Amino acid sequence: ADAQPPKWLGAESSFQVSVPENHDKVIALIDFTANSTSAMPTLSFGVTDSFDKLFYTYAQTSNGRIQAGSLRHLYDFDYEKVTQYIVRLRATDVDNQQAIKISTVTITDVNDNQPRFLGINPDNSFLDVHIQEGDYTNAHQSGELVDTINAVDDDGTAPNNQIQEYRITSDGSGIFQIDATSGRLTTKANIDREQNEAYTIQVEAVDAAPSSFRPNGQHNTGLVTVKVIIGDENDNAPYFEESEYTFDVKEDLQIGTVVARASAKDLDSASVMTYRILDPNSGQPLPFFVLQTGEITVAGNLDYDEGTRRHGFAIEVFDLKFTGRTNVTINIMDVNDNPPVVQSYTFDNITENDLSIVGKTLVKVHAADKDNNGINSFIFDLKFTDNIGPQYFEIGPVTGDLKIKKALDRDFPNGLAEFKLTVEVSDAPSNQRSLIGYGDVTVKPIDVNDNAPVFLDEYLQLSVQEEQDPVVQVGKVSVLDYDDPKHDNSKFDLALLGQTSDSTNPHFQLTVQDVSAISRLDRETQDKYYLSLQAVDKGNPTLTGTGTLTITVTDINDNAPYFNQSYKFVFSENQRGEFGRIQAYDADIGVNAELNYSLDEDSFKYFKMMQDREENQGVLTIIQAVDYDDRVNIQRSFNLTAYVVDSNPDHRAQTYIEIEVTDYNDEVPTFTEPQKSVTLKEDVAVGMYIAKFTATDSDVNIEYSHFEYYISLASDRTTRFRINQAGEVFISNPLDFETHQVHTLHILAIDNINALPKNTGTATLTVILTDINDNCPDFAQNYTPSLMENKAYTGDQLLVFSATDTDGPGNKDPFMVELDCNEKRASAQCDCRAITNCRNEGQNNYFQLTETGTNMWTLFVIGTFDRENEKVVLLPIRMCDVAGLNRQDQQCGVRFMEIEIAENKSSDGNQLNTLYSYIYLYVSIMCCSHFINYVFG
Repeated sequence: ADAQPPKWLGAESSFQVSVPENHDKVIALIDFTANSTSAMPTLSFGVTDSFDKLFYTYAQTSNGRIQAGSLRHLYDFDYEKVTQYIVRLRATDVDNQQAIKISTVTITDVNDNQPRFLGINPDNSFLDVHIQEGDYTNAHQSGELVDTINAVDDDGTAPNNQIQEYRITSDGSGIFQIDATSGRLTTKANIDREQNEAYTIQVEAVDAAPSSFRPNGQHNTGLVTVKVIIGDENDNAPYFEESEYTFDVKEDLQIGTVVARASAKDLDSASVMTYRILDPNSGQPLPFFVLQTGEITVAGNLDYDEGTRRHGFAIEVFDLKFTGRTNVTINIMDVNDNPPVVQSYTFDNITENDLSIVGKTLVKVHAADKDNNGINSFIFDLKFTDNIGPQYFEIGPVTGDLKIKKALDRDFPNGLAEFKLTVEVSDAPSNQRSLIGYGDVTVKPIDVNDNAPVFLDEYLQLSVQEEQDPVVQVGKVSVLDYDDPKHDNSKFDLALLGQTSDSTNPHFQLTVQDVSAISRLDRETQDKYYLSLQAVDKGNPTLTGTGTLTITVTDINDNAPYFNQSYKFVFSENQRGEFGRIQAYDADIGVNAELNYSLDEDSFKYFKMMQDREENQGVLTIIQAVDYDDRVNIQRSFNLTAYVVDSNPDHRAQTYIEIEVTDYNDEVPTFTEPQKSVTLKEDVAVGMYIAKFTATDSDVNIEYSHFEYYISLASDRTTRFRINQAGEVFISNPLDFETHQVHTLHILAIDNINALPKNTGTATLTVILTDINDNCPDFAQNYTPSLMENKAYTGDQLLVFSATDTDGPGNKDPFMVELDCNEKRASAQCDCRAITNCRNEGQNNYFQLTETGTNMWTLFVIGTFDRENEKVVLLPIRMCDVAGLNRQDQQCGVRFMEIEIAENKSSDGNQLNTLYSYIYLYVSIMCCSHFINYVFG
């Protein structure tokens, strides 16, 4: 019969169970049995929904095919979160057939939660309530309500979740009551916030059912600390700590400066106080103001010296209900706030050079100061705006006596017509910053005639333009007399004593102070004139001064430029830029002698004239290179005309320039055929002619046009080719297709071979090689086979190898490969069957070679090998290319393979060790009439 799933035993279609939420986890929720119909009666139980591993099954006992188990829970139930679970029980047999049965687990409530209070402050876990301060002794019978205390219980059902009673468990003040049912907190006391700002009591809430975890039927309780915070009322008057305040204030404080504080206090916490100054009835505005912080500030100017020195007034404070008052006295303190006042003086009765007043007091400077009740001491000093005054005046720093140090001088450069002194007076209060006052002193010395007229150098320079018709005003002569200009001491008469260079033929005249030219002047003849002058003042006694007036004749453009020679220049055809200079001359100077040079128009193709303004020269430059080697347009000599002109276009001159051009090696040898290509077999004979090159050189000079042929070493480093001076190219050394299939040769033609500069022309010869069959086949790689000594080989495969050939396509495969044990250098053990003296312990050692694929051969071995007899077996293998094609150029050769007999270090002698060592393959090549030995590592 078909296998059936397990069967649950019992008449009910599902399990139903009800347990309290504090059900013991050790006790099973449901016990069950099931029957297995499988041949193997073992069952396993489980739940399909574990509810986060809350439920699990427990297998108890088995009786044949009937097996018992139970449903249990791992964690506590919580009615307040889940009241019922639907659990699917699963029974599974060994065939993985399952039977499901629904189990309903209903949770009932128990009293397992304590009451908790609402409104708790999370910062301190207190329950904060508030009441205003006041007298509640006459409140109604129940008392004045503070607040209602509320508690809740998180159990799910009544009476578990009901609050049965509130009660105070701790009240140090004894002034609060609580209603057991409603939780109303009241008081009938006289509460003063200024005495106590808060009260702390303990309140307990009790629920209405016996606890599930407390003994003897006790109920669950919750406890909270209630903080009763007392609210403030304005029931206290503000007050000052002092009935009278006295402050000292400096007179120099600025308006707005805080000078004192008379702050009031109020026992009430939220008191808002305002301050005002009561009118002192003085009739004068009070220079103080009180802020709402109680701070007193300056509201007007304070002056100890000329104002009120003491101020008295009252300050009133108001807290919106009550007032308070105090008296304030402010004494104004003197500070040094007035600078000294210094008297000024003027003196105009002192004669210069008077020695009688030297060292005497001119005046005692008077100073006054209102500070310190007018009693002050001063420090005097002099200040000057020039460096002359300090030479003549000094003042006593304490006495203020102004004295003359030396006789006065009113005249420049050592004196002044008016001395201006500043007297600086500073007061000297103790422990205060000193202030400074200033007074002016003016001294105007009386003049005496002590200065002769002076001709200053900067005023003894005049100029006049040449070639003017007389009379021409030249300028005015300036003379200085430093005496007082208001008197005759500084007035003078001027006279012309003489003039150069021709005193017999005067060119200038003097009228008062005006100088005039009375003849036509030529700068190119005489460019400077010197006049001797004399000035006599009108003082008493008279004083005389002399000077020399220099008159410079200025230029006009009245001379044309000129050349004093013609020019010849010789340069090479490779010359670039400047190649010569020309110089013209002009008797004028300055801008009138600035020259511009030019060439005739026929010269513009090759040459250009530039200007050198500093040297006033013409600079000849090449603008297009000349070609000495041009046999059609001859450019070997030139005749030029050069012109010069100054700023006057009518002032013009010319000269002639001869130019001779010399040859330069500037032509490069040129090949008639710059590119050539030849194709040769690689076995072409040494010395064979293969190509010819021809080049020409356009230089006229035979030294420059002669050249020689070369092959660039960089293109033929192995010197396979050579060239003669006829341009013929030959084979110099054997060629090899396998080494180099294409040779690209640079053919050089180099002129002026024994001097500089040299020029090189280049052509290219491409030599393409074709392959011939000139190489024997060889092993495709370095093979290193080995045999283990004393091991019996019975046709074992030793090696698979391939062949290769360095020749090109068509000269390689197919290959013929065979073992040639008759080769004289072959080892005897190559094939012992034909040699009697190579028997090794009765074994016939030999090798066999078989072609096992395209270009693939396999080497087999038979026999037992003794290392003491022969350490290396040398096998000759004959190889031929182009096998079977019946070609005359077939290449054959013998390759030798070394096979090492390795020492057998294993105990049974049957283990083949892999050798990692260097095996040398000795190869002898005999083909194409060559014999070559190779050693590979």
